Amino acid sequence: MNIPFFSKKSNSDEDIDVTEIERLIRDNIDISVTDAIPTKQIVEHIGLVATEQMIPKYNTKCMEQARLKGTLNLAEKAARLGANGIVGFTLNFATHGASNQAGGRVDSVLIVTGTAVVVR
Repeated sequence: MNIPFFSKKSNSDEDIDVTEIERLIRDNIDISVTDAIPTKQIVEHIGLVATEQMIPKYNTKCMEQARLKGTLNLAEKAARLGANGIVGFTLNFATHGASNQAGGRVDSVLIVTGTAVVVR
């Protein structure tokens, strides 16, 4: 399987081609939040794949872009390991830092995980 690497090195404030990223993911790898992929049989469990995506601002646009970039990065990692599916897909949001009146900054991170599998 060949998934083009999402090589745009930019912050999440910039627009990304949502339709193109969703197509790349949909056309190249099966992803499920459960431990199975409907209508497919898992023939090999390859292992855990994970990625993190920084979110510079807490707003809907930045969250959506982080979700898409994180999902694509996870799909690419799985494909490089020989997988054509991901089960147990999760998105977790974490913050760290302290926001205060003195200008403290809270950083947000989207953590994307799953198990890379081979399905038929």
